[in-house]
Amino acid sequence: MGLSIKNDVTEQLVRELARRKGVGVTSAVDLAVRNELAITPPLKKDPAAIMEAVRKIQERVAKLPMLMSDADVDAWMYDENGLPH
Repeated sequence: MGLSIKNDVTEQLVRELARRKGVGVTSAVDLAVRNELAITPPLKKDPAAIMEAVRKIQERVAKLPMLMSDADVDAWMYDENGLPH
């Protein structure tokens, strides 16, 4: 598997970390990524939790009063020839 770093500054930083640690650049990248992952909380993208949140929003929206019927919206947006106002 390969990884290509196309940013000169990032490459220099990785090489500096490798030099300071006395390891190769692959080990330096591995070390940096593992350290960052250790302090970064995992994403909370549980599909079931997302769907539950969506259902709650849908329930709240369904309880809101309807301000215009579809016919009122059509009359507001289009003239008698079906062209936009």
